[in-house]
Amino acid sequence: MDLSDLGDSLERPYLYQKFAYFGIYDGHSGGSCSKLLQHKLHAKFSQNPNFFSDQQKAAVESCLATDEEVCTELREKDDDSGSTALFLVIDGRSKRFTVSNVGDSRCVLSRAGTAIELSKDHRVSRKDERERVENSGGIVKKERLNGVLAVTRSFGDVAHKTSNGADSALTAFPELRTEVITERDELALLATDGLWDVMDSQNAINVVRKSLNKHHKVKDAARELVKEAIKLGSVDNVSVVIVVFNQKVDGEESKGR
Repeated sequence: MDLSDLGDSLERPYLYQKFAYFGIYDGHSGGSCSKLLQHKLHAKFSQNPNFFSDQQKAAVESCLATDEEVCTELREKDDDSGSTALFLVIDGRSKRFTVSNVGDSRCVLSRAGTAIELSKDHRVSRKDERERVENSGGIVKKERLNGVLAVTRSFGDVAHKTSNGADSALTAFPELRTEVITERDELALLATDGLWDVMDSQNAINVVRKSLNKHHKVKDAARELVKEAIKLGSVDNVSVVIVVFNQKVDGEESKGR
């Protein structure tokens, strides 16, 4: 909620008080990669020299740099795990937020109740992703990258990477979107593919809005959404993060916090 809480890891922590970071990491073939991201990615992003001036550039550079570090550690441990990453960073100064996506988790905005997808799933079913993979020397087999991976972008997965750069068939290069927070923006929902396997974006937003209107508690809304996904038959893990905008704090409206 407050990146200044990173404290001594930042050169001047007080400059980060108006920034918030929300991330969700979905690991596969083991949990090592997702755990490394949990501790590394937000710090690497915050410490990037472009953090205050160009958050999209900072996101790209921090994702690629973090992947390089993570892949090095995983190779040393002979660990083949990988992970997707989806994170949303709010700039309270400009009332903007930036979504960065690597993999098939998804971020959906509720604007006056209408679901707006702010990220696109990275799978070979996307024509542009399939073409990118094949043009980079990757192989699509059984609708999977190299016949194994369901995603076309991820961190780690060292067995499928010849390099850690943006030009690799399997890359940690994020897709990005920046939005201005308007008075009509209610919330952003970040969730792993276990939710989207059984529910479309609008239905997920409907469940969250109904719960918030009834209970007025974000944690309860998150739990109810997960329970609904399981009820609908999801067989994958389901993790969600809900970020509510335009809340009133101490009688004053606070956009994005």
